[in-house]
Amino acid sequence: MTVNPSPIPPYEIEAKFALSDAEQAGRLRTAPTLTKRITLGPPHVVTQIDCYYDTADFFLLRHGHTLRLRQNGDGAVLTIKGRSLSADPAVFHRMELEQVAVDGCGLPPWELWPEPLRRFVEEHLGEAPPLQPVCLLRQVRHHRSVALLAPPTKSTSATSQAPFAELSIDEVEVLACGPPAPQSEAAPDPIAAAVDAPVLATFWELEAELLPGADAESLHGLVHGLRGKRALKAQSMSKLERALAIVHSHLYINNEWVAAVRPELHMADACRLFWRRQLGQLLLNEAGVRYSSDIEYVHDMRVAVRRMRTALRFFGEFFRGKALRRIRKALRITGRRLGAVRDLDVALDRLRRHARYDEAGDKTEFERVAGVWEAERAAAHAALLAWLDSAAYRRFLARFGVFCSTAGKGARRYPSGDGDIPTPHEVRHVLPTLLMGQFSQVRAFEAFFATEEVNPETLHRLRIQCKYLRYNLEFAQSLMGRSSAGAIRALKALQDHLGELNDAVVSRAKLSAVEEGGRAVGQYEATQNALIEAQRNAAQSAYEACVGPAQRRSLGRAIMQI
Repeated sequence: MTVNPSPIPPYEIEAKFALSDAEQAGRLRTAPTLTKRITLGPPHVVTQIDCYYDTADFFLLRHGHTLRLRQNGDGAVLTIKGRSLSADPAVFHRMELEQVAVDGCGLPPWELWPEPLRRFVEEHLGEAPPLQPVCLLRQVRHHRSVALLAPPTKSTSATSQAPFAELSIDEVEVLACGPPAPQSEAAPDPIAAAVDAPVLATFWELEAELLPGADAESLHGLVHGLRGKRALKAQSMSKLERALAIVHSHLYINNEWVAAVRPELHMADACRLFWRRQLGQLLLNEAGVRYSSDIEYVHDMRVAVRRMRTALRFFGEFFRGKALRRIRKALRITGRRLGAVRDLDVALDRLRRHARYDEAGDKTEFERVAGVWEAERAAAHAALLAWLDSAAYRRFLARFGVFCSTAGKGARRYPSGDGDIPTPHEVRHVLPTLLMGQFSQVRAFEAFFATEEVNPETLHRLRIQCKYLRYNLEFAQSLMGRSSAGAIRALKALQDHLGELNDAVVSRAKLSAVEEGGRAVGQYEATQNALIEAQRNAAQSAYEACVGPAQRRSLGRAIMQI
């Protein structure tokens, strides 16, 4: 592809499907057709090394852009892409600026950047921004042309029409980008180092990119045909997004890459590994929070912050206090800003669903209430973006990224000499007691269920304790195996009821702030009251299942494995 000199950047349209394994990828590399009407050309195999760059605070990713340097047998290509926030989980529509880079493996000097790309970066980041590698991929790609098969006629057999897309069946290796070089040494060029870089994970993917001038409907027809095939799953994430989630699930500890909590880990590094995963989710959802109308981006980003704050609450004592002061403050502000938007998203969604099915309700009255909440939501969203754009938040991300990537940083030291009484600080010594204590906290609510009708405020406190226990169980799940799955499912079922109840309580509270509510608003409030009562009864049954004898035995067996 070449860069369009027009000020309007070119776009690529492609479909993505995740493949289950190498065997399925192998079948697609040799299959003559995809469907009865879609034929494939012979494969052309290429191997590529992709290095993605960003600032220390992931400015490009957070604003919906990626910067990639691709090395292949033909040279190096520098590409800036937009991130797809399409409603279709398989089809990506995104901006793409691409030009051949100067010879050499590394990122070219700023003055040698192709003009369209340099101009784009300057508009967003300023001149010569400090960039660093954030992800390294090695791909073996089997490219095949895709064409429709013209139906046979009386005088001719079926023939292939001109290709409308290029299919690529890819084996993608996510490589370790590091470990970081000591400050006294120059960082090695990541593409040159890819030859010996450890492989963190491998996945397989099918891409179909629309060729220039081809009808986009042809690609949608291809997607429809592929969705009917078994084991092909529409992929809503780009390769970079999938790879970053993998990179952020690994931490370099004691000369190896660790991907799961281990019994002998210092609790500070176990917590750091958990934080690193959630930081990845925080970064990957921000572009959607900024630009998409899909309310799940705000929800997912808020959950990531909640999980990080929960880990801070329970494992913060294993760090030196000064190391966490700024982290605690930044996470608190981020959580509050996201929470304000999320509460209004939920209230608006519930109101609109009710108005859609309430044929007798006054639509004008519903629209008036929705208008008030939409204005509040816009103000809350503006406050959130102001925080995400602030220098304080950018500094937090840059520092927190380093903190979460550096084993031992800020960890509290414990005496270990002869004659010392050891302080529990390893995973195997801390988590069993913590989990049992957290379960006891949840079970203590039995007293409320046994004596009275539990009020929503008490159930909200139970919901918080359930989240603490569930997050900590998921944190330790790799150590407990399948024995913990039942307890996590039971907690999630209880949380779902408590969440529905809480959403109804929040919506009812927001209705009370609406002036001169009419009959339709009154009926909606009555609906929320009925829902609160129904979920309260359902929560009691779910709670009894959650703390009953069977779950206690199962949870006890799981914790004993740590």
